[in-house]
Amino acid sequence: MLVYGAEKTGNRTAYPADAKTRADITRWLLWESSKWFAGCYVYLVQNVVNPILDSTPDQAVLDEHGPAFHGMASILEAALEGREWLCADNPTIADIAVAAPMHLHAVQKLPLDDYPNIRGWIARVEGLPCWQNSDPVPHIPAELLAKLA
Repeated sequence: MLVYGAEKTGNRTAYPADAKTRADITRWLLWESSKWFAGCYVYLVQNVVNPILDSTPDQAVLDEHGPAFHGMASILEAALEGREWLCADNPTIADIAVAAPMHLHAVQKLPLDDYPNIRGWIARVEGLPCWQNSDPVPHIPAELLAKLA
């Protein structure tokens, strides 16, 4: 969808025309869909969905999944070393795609303490107008947010 949207609108900042940058963007899109999404999803289910359903997060599941998450987070952390964005000097659709599974990172309780590059990058993504315009948190009822505290 992100590729389609960028192509349809002609947004060459979000999806540059040069083949090398597009290949790098494609690499991150594939990594996000095949690895990163699942890595973040476990934290979403355990720390967001379960409490909303009045179920306790399963710490054993989180402990079992931790090494896989940290392995993937280490890849992202290294890729962001010395960079503000993943593939270019500006945000691209790769940044939006990789950030998407982290959209509730605070309440997901993603273990990001050891990843300063990721924390800085997600803060930059969250500052983008396109991200702010689609932020679901202001629309979550207070009684549900209270369950996530």
